[in-house]
Order: sequence, then C-alpha cells, then structure tokens
Amino acid sequence: MNETYHYCIADFRFSVSCILDLDNLLPSFSTFRTKSCCKEERLFVMDVLPRIPESMDDMVEMDVSDNDMGQVRLLGNPDSYCIELKYEDGMVHRMQADKSFTSIQVQLCRQDRYLGEALSSMLRIAFSQAILSYGGISVHASAVTRMDSTYLFMGKSGTGKSTHASLWLNCFPDSELLNDDNPIIRIQKQTAYVYGSPWSGKTPCYKNKRTRLGGAVRLVQAKENRFMLQESENAFITLLPGCSVIHKDIVLYNHLCNTLIELIAVIPVGVLLCKPEQEAALTCEVAFKATLA
Repeated sequence: MNETYHYCIADFRFSVSCILDLDNLLPSFSTFRTKSCCKEERLFVMDVLPRIPESMDDMVEMDVSDNDMGQVRLLGNPDSYCIELKYEDGMVHRMQADKSFTSIQVQLCRQDRYLGEALSSMLRIAFSQAILSYGGISVHASAVTRMDSTYLFMGKSGTGKSTHASLWLNCFPDSELLNDDNPIIRIQKQTAYVYGSPWSGKTPCYKNKRTRLGGAVRLVQAKENRFMLQESENAFITLLPGCSVIHKDIVLYNHLCNTLIELIAVIPVGVLLCKPEQEAALTCEVAFKATLA
C-alpha cells in the first residue's frame, strides 16, 4: 500500500507517493519532512510506480551526461520529459514529467543497492526545474554562513569549493557550513536568501535553514589570491554556469535568466583567483566586506 510523504524545501512543498519506506531510503530528507498540504500548494506530486508507460517513440535525446554513479540521459517531446539514470552495473531508473515538472512518475529498479541515491537524484532534478517558474534557483555551490549572511563558493568540479568552504570554517570560528553542494536561492521583497537542502554532495550537511545571501564568488585555481568584483553582464555570466536548468527549454531558461537579473542587482558577485590556503579565505572575506562599505 502506498504512503504519501510530504516535504518542504526552501519553502516549496511537494509530495512523493511510494510503497517504499522513504524515511529509511532518504535519510537526508528527514529534516525537510512536513505535514500534509492541499494539492494546490504543492510544487509537484511524484508517484513512484512499479512500471510507467513507455513513451520513447516520439522523444528526442536532448542531453547525456555522466555523474559519480553512471549516466543521466534526458529525452523530450513538446509535452513532456523522460530522464533515465543508467548505472555501470546495468541498472536503469526512469522518470517522466510534464514540461513544468508538476506531475511526475518514477519507475525504480528495486534491486539496486543504490536505490535511495537514485531516487534522491531524481528528486533533485525535478525540484531544480520545478522551482524555476517560481523564482527559485538550485545552484551547484558550497555555502558558508557567517554573521547572519551566507556566501556561495562556485566553480567547476575539482576547483576547490569544499576546500574553500573549509578554509572559511577554519579562519572564522563564528562560521558554519549550510550546504556543500546544492543550496537553493530565492528572492523575496528584493532580498536574496539561501536555503539548505537534502543534497549536499559527499558532505552530510542537511540543514533546513534560511539566511540572507551575502554574495557569491566563482573560484579559479591560480598562483595568487585576488578577488575581482563582477558587475552587470559579467556577474550574470559568472553565476549562470552553476545554476541547474534544462538549457534547451526556452521557458525554464527564461525564468532562470529573469531571476538572475534580479539577483545580480541585490548581491555582490565576484571571481576569486586563489590557492588552497587561508589567505584565499581572508582575501575573499575582506572583498565582500568592502562591497558593503
């Protein structure tokens, strides 16, 4: 018998209907579990089913990417999307959704020992696209809170986001890690906020908290430590690569662009040339302070 689980992330509510024990399968979501709400209040409804209809005939492959667990394949037609997670051991999980990611069906390969990780990945994909229409952004970054403001450290995989976050935690005893992989951004009454999420990469940090967003910086490995403030279109270009969006979906992409335009008007954005040392964290912190002067 199916049970419906309700969650609230970044003040967005959604539900997952499933025969599985999600409290056990998705431990990082426990902090975000909430009471039931009416269907109209939900960002999306996800049904985990034994099987979902095959609808691949009219779908076009839009993107293929790799992650730590295997391959993610995105297919689409004018009305819907299909996402496949293919693992090296042959396991395949599928998700189908309408174009706005409000109605979602999932078929899981139940014998997979990474079943929880697969469902969490599907929820992350669905959530990151569904929030775009409501001014939310799921960003690939480490987030550190200090003195009631949170700062985002962005960059390509391997550029040292987690390392830089650790440097802040070591340099500033009054700082704490909010999230180490996928914090959520929202703008409310011309103020940008950042939220914790159940997706924090390899670092278990699943805080259901909201703080003011103090700034964002893209890290670039270099032989010096130097902060360069970015403005206007340069700030936009600095943030865009770290935001989750289906780039070929014009509607979702335009929602993201509109939110980013609002965002760069209310927070400082920078590029930090840096080495993996404490001086880099000090340089970054001083630069952010200077933007408030």
